[in-house]
Amino acid sequence: MPRSLRALVIPLTLFTAMSLLVLLSLQNRALINRTLELAAKARDPHPGVYVPAVSLETVEGDSVRLGQSDEGRQQLLFVFSTRCDHCVASLPAWNRIAFQLEDDPHVQVVGLSTDSAGPTRAFIKSHNIRFPVVSFVDHKLRSLYRARMVPQTILIDPKGVVTYARLGAMGEDLVADSVIAQAHVGTAPSRTNPITPASTPSEGVF
Repeated sequence: MPRSLRALVIPLTLFTAMSLLVLLSLQNRALINRTLELAAKARDPHPGVYVPAVSLETVEGDSVRLGQSDEGRQQLLFVFSTRCDHCVASLPAWNRIAFQLEDDPHVQVVGLSTDSAGPTRAFIKSHNIRFPVVSFVDHKLRSLYRARMVPQTILIDPKGVVTYARLGAMGEDLVADSVIAQAHVGTAPSRTNPITPASTPSEGVF
């Protein structure tokens, strides 16, 4: 091969190899991002996810049915742990939402504690929680409901399909108002919030 041609071929070969490396790197990055997206969809709650119907008891012994509603009601679920500071920070907003939806026959508010009944009862009493709470410790159910991380706010339609999902702390701000609006308060009478507003906590998940 003539020297002049060799001088042209070598840089061209190197350029082609580098281009292939860049292309493979971009494809690999896209594959990683897609894998992370799929993992998040399998792990986290999001609109469109179906959750199964299950009959449970609250920590006070009352019956409650999660998922599909025979009464045609939506369900607003607050998922928390008694050991989570961000969950504690979300309680004023959750209590306000529960209070404002209390007279709405189309929405049922239920708390899902990832801890056992004993610590959950003490937590309810200590923080004056205004909504019924289920001890949600079954790992299979927590996986099906995408309730493995806290705090979470999840709205489910009467057929058991998630229509709203928020992962992270919630302050008594426009986010809480948007949750109430999303729940379609309908003709329920407007109520005055008796809870002192708290400062908005920083976003956090545990």
